[in-house]
Amino acid sequence: MTDKEKDMIDGETDTIVFADDEGNEIEFTEVAYFEHGGKNYSALSPADPKNDEEAGELIFCEVTEDTEGYESFNLVDDEKLLEELFNEFFLLRGEEECECGCDGHEHGDGCDCGCD
Repeated sequence: MTDKEKDMIDGETDTIVFADDEGNEIEFTEVAYFEHGGKNYSALSPADPKNDEEAGELIFCEVTEDTEGYESFNLVDDEKLLEELFNEFFLLRGEEECECGCDGHEHGDGCDCGCD
């Protein structure tokens, strides 16, 4: 477990600021940081949601680090990977079982939930 993952468990969160295509800044709160498939990911939620729908929104970014230690957040848009990341996120949060019902420990035939 990384120091960042430990900080998240202790309730410490980071604010991440992105710029849209028009240069407007959009703030997100990092609600989870975890490893999946040998890569690091961050689950982000709007820091200042404008409505109930936006309040429940999550995006996932792959987090990479350059040689100088600066992090880059790359939006995940692959549907299969997103499903795996959502499952992992919910398992880490202890909110529900995977859709396959495997509870993250035993997989049934054809299980491709990605929580192993």
